[in-house]
Amino acid sequence: MTGMTPPVSAGSVPGNWREPDRRFVISGPARPRDLRDLMGMPFFALGRRPDSEPLHYRTRQSHIAITPGVPGMATIRDADILLWLGGQIVDALNHGLWVSRHVRFTPWRLFADLGWGDGAHQYHRLTGVLARLATTRVATSLRNGPDWHEKS
Repeated sequence: MTGMTPPVSAGSVPGNWREPDRRFVISGPARPRDLRDLMGMPFFALGRRPDSEPLHYRTRQSHIAITPGVPGMATIRDADILLWLGGQIVDALNHGLWVSRHVRFTPWRLFADLGWGDGAHQYHRLTGVLARLATTRVATSLRNGPDWHEKS
């Protein structure tokens, strides 16, 4: 939350201050070593503008091929929505709620949680993000699942 200063007193809250949504914090047992492979791979374009060229990445142990759709490859900034959504799902599971395969959310909640502004521009931005995420295809040999040790 760069650029925002906390309120000085309980009675005076600056207009740009937004209390973070505590539901967004993911707690519980994390296994960062199991996620290390995912963090080291280029699943998203690093630029602000979507890339339209396929990306191929290979190491001795694995490979990854990313093919963008018509709106371009999902960017690292588009990944914010996946992280937000993951936080919402984990929070629901932590509270014993049933989680569906289908996701429904209100854009204004997403905008508020991610610190986006409000207005028509943000809705157009969200449409572009969802289109890129839906059409970017990833093929990889990365290990996954609970029995990945046996597959290696």
